Amino acid sequence: MRIGELARRADVNRKTIRFYGEIGLLAPCGRTEGGYRLYDQAALYQLQAIRAAKEAGLTLEEIRELLPIIAGQEVRCRDVLPVLERKLEAVADQMRRLGQLQEYLKESIATCRRVQRRSSTVACPVLTVHAEGNSEPAKEPRP
Repeated sequence: MRIGELARRADVNRKTIRFYGEIGLLAPCGRTEGGYRLYDQAALYQLQAIRAAKEAGLTLEEIRELLPIIAGQEVRCRDVLPVLERKLEAVADQMRRLGQLQEYLKESIATCRRVQRRSSTVACPVLTVHAEGNSEPAKEPRP
């Protein structure tokens, strides 16, 4: 099948298929005399597996790691499990960092509101850098 049919059957656009080809995730099985890419049923299966992996939150690099497994068409949980476990750890770490950022933003908003209630002409302490060159935000000014 040509790229248009593969795109339609896999519900992706042609640019995605070309991009996956450029980065080595999906290769045509041949070309027509006119130079059009040809794909077989295995390519459709591989493209569907790539889409499923992306929906699971895997990056293209993580998908590349699974490519030999995906290309074999018999994907076993024992092969996928380590990648999914690493992804879960990364997501948990990201959530922890986002929680810290959320707390920092809440504190910054509270500081700005307190400063604003006292005076609208005082520089925002949240984005003010210390004169010593420290990149940490300055503390709330004293009245």
